[in-house]
Amino acid sequence: MISKRLTAIKNMISNSELVLDVGTDHALLPISLIKEDRVKKVIASDISKATVDEARAQVNKHDLINYIDLRIGDGLEVLASNETPDIIILAGIGGITIKNILMDNEDKWLFKSNLILQPQTDHADIRKYLISKGYFFKREELVKDKGFFYQVINAVPDVNKIDANSLSELEMEMGPKILANPNEVLIEYLNRELVKTKSVIDELQQAKTERARAKLQEMRTRADAISEVLNNHDNTTS
Repeated sequence: MISKRLTAIKNMISNSELVLDVGTDHALLPISLIKEDRVKKVIASDISKATVDEARAQVNKHDLINYIDLRIGDGLEVLASNETPDIIILAGIGGITIKNILMDNEDKWLFKSNLILQPQTDHADIRKYLISKGYFFKREELVKDKGFFYQVINAVPDVNKIDANSLSELEMEMGPKILANPNEVLIEYLNRELVKTKSVIDELQQAKTERARAKLQEMRTRADAISEVLNNHDNTTS
């Protein structure tokens, strides 16, 4: 049984020839993808030899060594020049690290592969970068797993060339698809974020520096945007 976080990633994949899973950990996701016949072959990589050895033990246990190619390496450097995955998975990694991996290897994926990303942080930076490179968000999901919230982003080449300025800061942070389809997980997350944001506003009320006043206005705008989503959801469910 894989986690809710990995299940959300898995459910965004079907009928693929080749998937690259960067930072595969114990290869739980590749094993599940192969066993459910969602992909024909997975390249599963990690920078740690010990982690790859553990993953190999799991793969051998399930007799899937012919379907899961385990490699030691950093980011997309594990790909050969003639390998083009249908999908590249970068999950459980900080957002800036994901962005740097993509920026350093644009020749390996840009307009060649779809991406499934699960950044731990810096979601807005990831979305702004993807839009600047001509990608947009086919699917997005917010998952609560063992008390933590995770965003999963399925990014694909964008034929419509969306303007980043058309998205609000909250949409960049949370994802337009996630905000457009509020569910219990999103409402719980936004209520928590509203409390935290109002706490920051209270601390900044006596702001005297220009920087602090700018931060106060930013937090007020964020609180208003979150409240609007929550109020709209209340109106549609009442």
